[in-house]
Amino acid sequence: MYGQLADMVVSYLKHAKIPVPAIVAETRPDAMGSLAMDRAMYLSMKDGSLRGFRYFTKPLERPNARYERRLVARYGKVVRWDHLKEARTFRAVAEAYFRSARAMMLRDGFHHSLAFFLKGLAMARIIRTDHPDRASRYVLMRDLARLARIDGADGVLMIGEAWTAQGEDVPKSGFAADARNRGEALVMHAANSRGESFVLEAMIERKRNKPKEVRRLGKTRVDDRGFQFILYPFMKEWGCVDEEKVMWALSQMYKMGIATPNDDDES
Repeated sequence: MYGQLADMVVSYLKHAKIPVPAIVAETRPDAMGSLAMDRAMYLSMKDGSLRGFRYFTKPLERPNARYERRLVARYGKVVRWDHLKEARTFRAVAEAYFRSARAMMLRDGFHHSLAFFLKGLAMARIIRTDHPDRASRYVLMRDLARLARIDGADGVLMIGEAWTAQGEDVPKSGFAADARNRGEALVMHAANSRGESFVLEAMIERKRNKPKEVRRLGKTRVDDRGFQFILYPFMKEWGCVDEEKVMWALSQMYKMGIATPNDDDES
């Protein structure tokens, strides 16, 4: 956005034969480039309010034996990652992490929003992706996609809790959070540079008298038919956007009345 505005100003000044100040001529200053630090706050241009943050922790380190024993005692043997050692495909790796996420969801009653960066089938980085609203989420996703390119990551897993809505319960906004009869699920969005993308989902059923606790999780469902719009920035960075899937997903949204063809022109 800034770069485009600067280009317009430079073009106008040249057309008017007015000297271009050096600070304006540099239309892509370092501060507007790729990530240069491991933490930042997102501020609203409208009112200056805090709209989110990013904080990238140190590189992954293997937990010591004492910490591993504590994890097993709390979540069971699933956190020993025996199933991950047997994974030989991107889908199998995603399913392995989702199995562990299920165990944590059942035990803790919640699951933080996290992004896992992969290099091949190996975990390279884990990032907290909590955000206050939708607008900040879109900014964060673009930021993370650039970081994935810098890191040399070629796969991403986004996991956390999400609202769900089906059939007639889907609101006109298209966002399940706005639905009157909304559900809740543990969801993982996955994509890699080879063009693979899918969603893993398990419905959450909470205890009526203790809503912070989980009574049970539904079976894990896999959906690889649609397009993962939340991961679009990553696919764009990797040059693997499947345009056919994009158009199919949009056509489904048109049928449900969530979007209209005119919306594409406005975006």
